[in-house]
Amino acid sequence: MNADEGFTPQQALREVGRVDGRVRDSSRGPGWMYLVTGVATMIYWPVMFLAKGAASVVAAFVWIALTIAICSYWWRRKVYEQRLMRIRSRMTIAYVSASSVTFAVGAFVAPRHPTPTGWAVAIIALAVISGTPLLYAAWRLLTRR
Repeated sequence: MNADEGFTPQQALREVGRVDGRVRDSSRGPGWMYLVTGVATMIYWPVMFLAKGAASVVAAFVWIALTIAICSYWWRRKVYEQRLMRIRSRMTIAYVSASSVTFAVGAFVAPRHPTPTGWAVAIIALAVISGTPLLYAAWRLLTRR
């Protein structure tokens, strides 16, 4: 539609609905990003603290690449849905808090070579807890229509 044309009320309502749909659809990309990052978080922490050899180095490089991709994605976004902004702020607080606890336990509390049934279970549980805010945000954004 052209701005010079006169809108009938029905045309204006359809146009508002179309724009609203495009804005709502703009939250699907972040939903997929949260899903991928949530799963990656649940894999990353156990690999960093429990794997031996080059696996933790590879995980660190993959995590750096993922972080760069996420930052560039957010920088390039043009449309921000209001619900996405509310979910993002709550999710960020929960994710950073849980990841900080996971890091602190893995780096300062857990022994260097945890037993399979001891600290390893705690690290895996903390990794799942760390990724849960991202998975919840992904679920909220991807199931909403």
